[in-house]
Amino acid sequence: MEARQMGGRNRAGFSSFTYHVLVVVVVLALALFVWRIARALLLAFIGILLASPLRGLVNLIIRYVPIPAPLALVFVLLMLLALVALFIWIAGPQLNDQLSQFIETLPNSIGQVEKWLKQYEWGQYVLSQLAPSKLGESQGFRLFSRVSGFASVTFGILADMIIVIFTAIYFAANPGMYKRGIVALVPRNKSQRMTEVLEATGYTLQHWLLGQGITMVTVGILTAVGLWIVGIPLAPLLGVIAALLEFIPFIGPIVAAIPGVLIALTLGWNKALYAVIVYIIVQQSEGHIIIPLIQKKVVELPPALIVLAVIAMGLVFGFLGALVATPLTAVLMVWIKMLYVQDVLGKPVTIKE
Repeated sequence: MEARQMGGRNRAGFSSFTYHVLVVVVVLALALFVWRIARALLLAFIGILLASPLRGLVNLIIRYVPIPAPLALVFVLLMLLALVALFIWIAGPQLNDQLSQFIETLPNSIGQVEKWLKQYEWGQYVLSQLAPSKLGESQGFRLFSRVSGFASVTFGILADMIIVIFTAIYFAANPGMYKRGIVALVPRNKSQRMTEVLEATGYTLQHWLLGQGITMVTVGILTAVGLWIVGIPLAPLLGVIAALLEFIPFIGPIVAAIPGVLIALTLGWNKALYAVIVYIIVQQSEGHIIIPLIQKKVVELPPALIVLAVIAMGLVFGFLGALVATPLTAVLMVWIKMLYVQDVLGKPVTIKE
């Protein structure tokens, strides 16, 4: 009898051990699978991010005009295409000319920086580290590498854009279907709470994107006007670059300042100093005036947390990771506040203002 009981306990213990091993294996396999498709997931997240304002515009239209949501979405997409076409028609030629001038001017600016660095030993060391490899000394090889690299990057960007656009359209067309699919994955007694979390997440993404858009436009205008006042050429193009890179906090503005300072160097060191002052003033205005005013109405995130998120996501997933680091952090903050701070710790939290 005792031997039989002991055998039963051993079988139960073995079954429990086997179950836990299988759970660990499944979790590791799932983690590996997610890691392998991380780029697709990040692109899908960008599509969801863009779908939020699209759906907001659709809801705004159907609130005042009695038309089906799919028809409203088609109207919104056509209006956006018309606005993009209008912008290209009005500003496209000027920006294209300025881009051509920028490409022609940039090598001269880089040459001046190299000439200045060669005056110092540490500068010569930096240049030696940046020197092309032996394989790149052949002009034909460099040309082939540039052409093939450009074609590969262009194809990759176009493919990513197609994925993002279609993801945004599908999510904006019927967000309720995807929301119900996520809710169906949780226990029945948690369905209502998950619905509330998803609604708060959508609210956060919409308002974060609104605040980010306002910040980008403001920074672009201030940068262009400031550089124009101090006499830096290509100010409108440099303003567009500053606005686009503003999407990546902290790192983007630093990268955006580099071409402006290089262009200013062609006019002398005093102009380069003026350009640096303009960028510093714009970024200080953004940090102490623009963002605090916007955050009163939208989403507030701890600056240190944003820096860590951008660096970590950038190191792990590259440019795409740095691009989505801030909105992903905003989503995680919502989930932590609602599912942990509020539900587990029982403390009050504020998501909507």
